[in-house]
Amino acid sequence: MNFTKSVALVAATSLLVIISYFYFDRQLVDLLVSANSRQYHFLHYLQQLPEPLLYVAPVAILFYFIQRIREQKNKFAYFSLAWGVAVLVASGLKIGLKFCFGRYWPDTFKENNLSYVHDGIYGFEPFHGGVQYQSFPSGHMMTIVVFAFMLAAFYPKLKWISATAILIVALSLLGLYYHFVSDVLAGAVIGLLVSQVIFTQVKKRI
Repeated sequence: MNFTKSVALVAATSLLVIISYFYFDRQLVDLLVSANSRQYHFLHYLQQLPEPLLYVAPVAILFYFIQRIREQKNKFAYFSLAWGVAVLVASGLKIGLKFCFGRYWPDTFKENNLSYVHDGIYGFEPFHGGVQYQSFPSGHMMTIVVFAFMLAAFYPKLKWISATAILIVALSLLGLYYHFVSDVLAGAVIGLLVSQVIFTQVKKRI
């Protein structure tokens, strides 16, 4: 993806986020709360799929360097390096972006955080740190998109697994109203952009 396409994607995503903010975010949460979609316990397990990746990422990077020392670099080693670095970069970027945007959560589920469902509070408080203001963008979505992108890039035959993983995590995050639609959308696109940059750099090594 070249610079022009990246800028166009960011612009289009920004527009969709704005539209979602005004017309879809609260409406979907209201619908899901009325349906009590959080009662479906399998959603809780599905939304946790990205979490282990953050802890495994350093191991994946270490594996690459071990293979390099042993002069046994192969596609799997480069894949390990690419997704490991991308996950860590996305994680760091997520922290900064959450602080910059400072969005209230859809519901209250951590340290009595203020939320739309529980307190009727909706919107952004830019540059406010703390758990209260960390809904946007979705870190879980960034992480799963990064891994799924790399998996599809290195192993094209597994694209269906990548697409399924992204869809499962997105639907579970929304179904549990852990995130608004715009949080998930922004997280996915940021994850895609990070993946593209890291993949391009790693590909030069192959």
